[in-house]
Amino acid sequence: ATVAAFDAAAAEPKLNDRADLVRRVAAPLAPLSSNHLAWRTSSEHPNETTGRKDVLRKHATRVIRETLDREKDAVYVGEDCVHGGYYLMTEGLHAAHPRRVRDFPPDET
Repeated sequence: ATVAAFDAAAAEPKLNDRADLVRRVAAPLAPLSSNHLAWRTSSEHPNETTGRKDVLRKHATRVIRETLDREKDAVYVGEDCVHGGYYLMTEGLHAAHPRRVRDFPPDET
């Protein structure tokens, strides 16, 4: 079965154009809403209050928050995430979702 899977993958057409590659691997998994580009405004344009561009961690925090808001069975477990984490990636999430954002000690053994 493994050999057959590799043979099937090898027989697939190869992508030589970057645009084709992006189109193939970055296709939306669900239909996009009419405001699907709204998220880009905060990364392409300066923040209205600070005048600076938002950093990646703020976008990541927003995605985690949106997921926790939307998916009621989602949880976030990580090291020191209750207080915001080392890079503040989870800043404010525990206050918004105290039962679903939990610290978990790393296993370094």
